[in-house]
Amino acid sequence: MNKDQLRDALLFRNIKVGTQVFKKPLSTKQANDTRDALSKGLYDKLFIWLVDRINLSITTPDDAVCWRTIGVLDIFGFEIFNNNSLEQMMINYANEKLQQHYNSHVFKLEQQEYNIEGIDCEEVEFVDNQGCIDLIEKKPLGILSLLDEECRFPQASDSTFLNKIDTHHSKSPAQLYSKPFRATNQFSVKHFAGDVVYSVDGFLEKNKDDFGADLSTLVESCGNSFVRQLFPVAANDAASEIVDLMEEAKLNPSTNSLDLATGPTSKSRPQNLKKALSKRNSGNSSPDEADLGLSAKYGTLARSTPTSPSIQQQQQATTVTVCAQFKSQL
Repeated sequence: MNKDQLRDALLFRNIKVGTQVFKKPLSTKQANDTRDALSKGLYDKLFIWLVDRINLSITTPDDAVCWRTIGVLDIFGFEIFNNNSLEQMMINYANEKLQQHYNSHVFKLEQQEYNIEGIDCEEVEFVDNQGCIDLIEKKPLGILSLLDEECRFPQASDSTFLNKIDTHHSKSPAQLYSKPFRATNQFSVKHFAGDVVYSVDGFLEKNKDDFGADLSTLVESCGNSFVRQLFPVAANDAASEIVDLMEEAKLNPSTNSLDLATGPTSKSRPQNLKKALSKRNSGNSSPDEADLGLSAKYGTLARSTPTSPSIQQQQQATTVTVCAQFKSQL
């Protein structure tokens, strides 16, 4: 990377207002967050590339339908520590989804098949964890949905996030959510493996994804072709436009818009490996395109009109967060 471009991307943010571009200096904290976002973005893209490369390496053109796969499933990988944060919630949420998959295929679908075939069998009772999954992921009031929503407010904090989920779930009849007695920064979720107490300290900061348009431009202009391939250009266009819209709303009070503190970021992840393999096998794309030029599941943000954005348009410009990306992978 060009050292001057790297320095500018880490220390400044380009804001486009109309046809003009303003360079806004970042605070020390913002610059550190941008540096960390670049490091995490490179690691994330490289990890996904490596997984896709492994999948491609064990698949041949004659094996496109029945893949040879390496599967690792740890269904009892819950984490319960003395201090549980967002990382533990993501892991435990993923295990709830695995448990639901197990319940569905081992109990529900098998019993349905027996009933269809008229086989007399005793119904097996099991604990259905759908309620816990709804508590965590269901829109608009699931814990992760409320966390994503709170990350879009300028004055939001971990405490306001805790107050919000407590307001919506403290009186839930299912009693899957609770708040420990005298706890000021904790809440508890009743998972199928047991109750886990989470500390909200750092939840909002960990959920933010600060890989913005300036960093995307930086990696796209990198002299290393491999790094450029990790970051598809198309997925960044809409996010860049929405960031400019939001910044213009702050700089130009005459526009009919909301004053939001942070704009959305864009983050694309290679998806649909089978489609890529099909293209590769038919000769319609090169191996690099098959590996990395896949459909972007994240960052597919609706474009807004370039002038006078309405309040509704601003509300639709949602921030891409870590939780949103994680949920869409399960």
